[in-house]
Amino acid sequence: LLSMQKISNIPFIVFDEIDAYLDKHHEEILEKKIIEHSQHNQIIIVTHKTTISRSANGLIGVYYNKGLESSLTISLNMNEINLN
Repeated sequence: LLSMQKISNIPFIVFDEIDAYLDKHHEEILEKKIIEHSQHNQIIIVTHKTTISRSANGLIGVYYNKGLESSLTISLNMNEINLN
């Protein structure tokens, strides 16, 4: 998909848990590719893994509050947080 993006020039890319079955080594390879492509494109990734989260410019966390039919969204400026 990232290679196709160079040809078709779509405004943004959305990945849903693209890293779910990757081991640590391949997560780091994916992280480098995402960083490389994010210089020219907006990329939205749904993930539960720290490897991809730590390279984000912004992070939005959403969780379901048990017993209530609502959710809370927390937005963080990742430039102010050190995950390493």
